[in-house]
Amino acid sequence: MSYLDDIKDLEDNELEEFVYNRITLLEEVAKDNSEDDFDTIGYLLEKNKTNKIIYDIDEELNCEIRCLYNGYIRKGLRMVYGATYNEYGKFSSAGCYYYVDCDDYLLDFCKYIKDVDLIDEYDLFTEIKVFLDYYFGKGRKSLDREDMFKLIYKDEDSFYDPIVEHGISWFKDKGNALCSEYSILAQNILTFFGINTSLVMGRVEQDDKEAESHAYNLISYHSDKYNEDVNALIDFADCTHVVDMNYNTIGTAPYIYEMEELNDELLDDLLENQKPIVCEDYIYMMMGNELIPLTFDSNRNYFINVEIPIYLGPISEKKYIKK
Repeated sequence: MSYLDDIKDLEDNELEEFVYNRITLLEEVAKDNSEDDFDTIGYLLEKNKTNKIIYDIDEELNCEIRCLYNGYIRKGLRMVYGATYNEYGKFSSAGCYYYVDCDDYLLDFCKYIKDVDLIDEYDLFTEIKVFLDYYFGKGRKSLDREDMFKLIYKDEDSFYDPIVEHGISWFKDKGNALCSEYSILAQNILTFFGINTSLVMGRVEQDDKEAESHAYNLISYHSDKYNEDVNALIDFADCTHVVDMNYNTIGTAPYIYEMEELNDELLDDLLENQKPIVCEDYIYMMMGNELIPLTFDSNRNYFINVEIPIYLGPISEKKYIKK
């Protein structure tokens, strides 16, 4: 956590300069590593260059999928998290999407974390979750995500126009951020602090929940405290409960599952053969100042392959088209 150590003793003006220089470098690296035409994460629905109308919900959408993205997510990239149709009952391949249009949260997080005592990386992950809940305004929900974006639709025809005004900054303080928003900001915060991080657009299955599309992160780093390499799946949106010794829920924490290995061969196998990452589910029990994981007889199955969520008109239900 060398970058975290670097910011501890900085004054506010020094911190702002440090963050600005670090972001500038990450943006440059991200642009150099991108393909020339790479502008979208998630579902490339006709690459948003046509306004094809789909009348049959069972018709397979003409799209590509970029379900894995490693490293810093630069400003200007678009996240497409599904497809939608409007109140007139017509589908649009324009999709549900927004742009990464801000980086203010990185300075905000640095100001927040510089005075927090951290024992290890797990403490950092927990504080990222606490910060993101505050940044996104968890508990202050006003509109559903799709209803918020519908506000700029003018009429039936404008539903099919490419909309460039949508930005991830819209989610700040709204209380309606979901898994992709949490995963994007978490990815950039983790990358800022030198942790190798990938965003996954996949799905999750749990014993007590219906399978659904889901975004989460995969991380690799060297723990200086424990002098070991760590690979893990981390879920900042579908968290695990924290309970007291009477099993009363007193909070939540990011779900973290350590993996023996994490490499391109494993990811290719998971993608091509539609295998899940099978994870033991658990809760945390607070004992003194420590969180003790308690496993129980249930699993979370995280897939890299996806089903495209189709959002219906005034959001009332959700269906999926498999790819």
